Amino acid sequence: MDSNRLSSPAGGCDDTPPLHAYKEGTVKVEMFRLGEGCSENCASCGAYSAERDPGDFCVKEVSRGRIHRCINAILKSTRNEVFPSYVTTDVQQEPLNGDAFFDFMRLIKKMTRGKTRAICISHGLHTTKDGKVVNPAAEERLRKIARFMDKRDAFVLSFDTMRSNARIGDDENVASYVETLDRLKFAVRRGVRVTISIQGVDGVDSDNPNYAYSRKRAQELLAVVINKLREEKKWTLEEVGGLVKDLSRQFVRIGRAAKEFPWLDPAGETPVIPDAEVIKKLYEGGDLSHTLRARMNCVTGELEAQANNPLRSYGDTIRGPWGKVSLEYPVKGRAVLRNVRRGVKRTVDAVLMARFMRRRDAATRGAQGEIRQGAVGGVDVVVVTGSMGGTAAGVSDVLVEDLEADFAGEDVCLEGRRDEHVAGAGVQEQAKEGEAGENDPNADSDADDTDEEEAKGRLNDPESETDI
Repeated sequence: MDSNRLSSPAGGCDDTPPLHAYKEGTVKVEMFRLGEGCSENCASCGAYSAERDPGDFCVKEVSRGRIHRCINAILKSTRNEVFPSYVTTDVQQEPLNGDAFFDFMRLIKKMTRGKTRAICISHGLHTTKDGKVVNPAAEERLRKIARFMDKRDAFVLSFDTMRSNARIGDDENVASYVETLDRLKFAVRRGVRVTISIQGVDGVDSDNPNYAYSRKRAQELLAVVINKLREEKKWTLEEVGGLVKDLSRQFVRIGRAAKEFPWLDPAGETPVIPDAEVIKKLYEGGDLSHTLRARMNCVTGELEAQANNPLRSYGDTIRGPWGKVSLEYPVKGRAVLRNVRRGVKRTVDAVLMARFMRRRDAATRGAQGEIRQGAVGGVDVVVVTGSMGGTAAGVSDVLVEDLEADFAGEDVCLEGRRDEHVAGAGVQEQAKEGEAGENDPNADSDADDTDEEEAKGRLNDPESETDI
């Protein structure tokens, strides 16, 4: 199949037919890509190579404004109902790694008037074996997600032994899942469908070296988790009974799993939404009868589509091919991605300040200031050296090339706030917004969260969690 000629649209046969040219029910936008990179390092992940490029672990995400523009571009480009009852994020990111998913789930619900909900498919929190959360920012994100959801929403917890390249001990794994589920208790009480997707390799006995990675072993650990919820967290039988246990997800021989488990089926039936009952209901409701499944790539601003095969959608998502579907109101330019490191955004000005403080001994005191300009990681940076009120204001021998070398391979947000000065230093960072279409006239006025506002901290969102 030609990846660009996906189907014969009603009224035309262009290589990249516009979305509005397709007949009603032909295309459904099932998935949104909100960024790049994932720090989970799962041994079974098909989305990343077994060679583990360092960049794979650098979590980068788009802004809330960018997500709004992408949803709005789809809605304005066709009169057809193109969003199904449930959408997901792409398979290559963990929703709790950053703030983009919470922004997305609120926006898709609001902009479709509640008809479409975003399913959170997550590995949950990572804790020590005594239950201390490693990343408090992820804990806060999970709390916000749980309190935002209602009985029409769904949360899928991927339950396996694969995280951190399958090197997490049983005690730590159990504690992580216990703490994750306990923070979802509020959602369970409200009737949210919380599914535990029990995953692992099949067909291995307890004497097999791969038994630790098996689905049977995961089921054994789940029994321990449920017992701890009852005894330590005081869950009632009704609350435990509200958890849905699912065995519909199998690993596929692709990506890292191809190296770790070479005997797996490369074309195994693995749906993106690992909940058999939900998939059945979507079938019965006609949500899965479309010809093409589409993915909105918020990074590039492009709508991509491929043949719809819902039971094998995980492998299809990774392998492709994906063709393009043009939008009448396109999203212009590539998004500026915000780097996220352990839940904390590190702006370039703070990093530069630390660099300069460590090099104070090389500072030029009382010398005539000079300005050197160049690009650091693709962002224009002005380095001002010399004196500032008779005191050391910079480092005269620090060139832009030095800074670029310092940033090489480092997880640093380079989109810092425009026209701001680092306090107490002669360093000014002028970062380009880099995203064409920032003032897109087609963007809905609802997109009130600008990139500059988000740089101040997206968790301090003044909006109520129940305003949609």
